[in-house]
Amino acid sequence: MQIQLDKIGPDGLDVDQKLQSAWINEVLGAEAPFAATGPGSLNLHLSRAGDVVYLCGRLDIQVSAKCARCLEAVELGMDVPLEVALFPRGDEPKAAIDGEISADDMGVALYDNMEINLAGVIRDEIYLELPMSALCSEDCAGLCTHCGVNLNAEPCQCPKAIDMRWSALKDISIN
Repeated sequence: MQIQLDKIGPDGLDVDQKLQSAWINEVLGAEAPFAATGPGSLNLHLSRAGDVVYLCGRLDIQVSAKCARCLEAVELGMDVPLEVALFPRGDEPKAAIDGEISADDMGVALYDNMEINLAGVIRDEIYLELPMSALCSEDCAGLCTHCGVNLNAEPCQCPKAIDMRWSALKDISIN
């Protein structure tokens, strides 16, 4: 999805676009742990101040992943806020001398040849909003480390192993 800078007039440019799940998956990449489960929507307003383009809007998508503990499917509805300042490559703000990234640096992207590639901006903003690990629930019990049964669905029949470091405590009686 490309936007030519000359299309952004004095009043800006509004973009209201339905996004197909195949396009979202392509943007996320083949190795992504998350996959789109349906179409999404993109609502943006772009405005210009010289060569700097300000992008503000929202992205609504549905993605799925496997739970990090039990491997069951997890559905996530995402309402991603988009606030990015786009600079021409080579004119971007300089990094601090110590290399520290400030909060202001987080909303900066680059464009080339008077053309904005929204796919890259959208991908970056989605990845910033995704959880590090998808969980089906906060109290997910996961899989048994011995037999692999999903402990959310049924208890496993494995003998309970006692950690030898704690075995002396089994003989203590509390009255």
